[in-house]
Amino acid sequence: DNQRLPMKHRFKPVKESGFYQKENIKSIVELFQQGRVVSLNMAGFDNFGKSNYSYPEVVMSIAVRSVINARREKLIRPVFIMVDEASRFIPSDRDPSCKRLFTESVDLDTVHFVNYLFAVQSITKIPDTIVQQCKYIFIPQTVQVGVIKDILTRTGHIKNVQTVTRDAARWKNVMQKHEWLLFDVS
Repeated sequence: DNQRLPMKHRFKPVKESGFYQKENIKSIVELFQQGRVVSLNMAGFDNFGKSNYSYPEVVMSIAVRSVINARREKLIRPVFIMVDEASRFIPSDRDPSCKRLFTESVDLDTVHFVNYLFAVQSITKIPDTIVQQCKYIFIPQTVQVGVIKDILTRTGHIKNVQTVTRDAARWKNVMQKHEWLLFDVS
């Protein structure tokens, strides 16, 4: 009984949003089967609650799990799952509900042709277990030397630790506007 009021407040945003109502529920698997390209835009989901319950991460976890299961059962064609601002969903310093899902899936589901594209501002904000599973890392010309240094260090592409900053600066200097570096990590 003493938890009734806090729980009502916690779930009030979901109830008032109508998010769970039948007319608002779509099957991602059915959309894929219809040949559609599916995009989940999580903008505004933070407005659902100010408590410890993280709605965007939960919704992301449910959606990705259904896609993974459908792909494992060969109900849909091979997929690419692109996660922008990945440090929010798979941060190195926290454990949101979808972090374990992504960490396990990146390791296990390539055999089922579930492929991931993670976009982050800084590679240090996502766990090493994810970085070590990456086959390619794309780096835009606009990135700072420190980020290139972090990538060289975390992927093992350094000749020696003393020269990693100089190597990163050299890579940055040779890049022209709108060019990207491609690291083949595999």
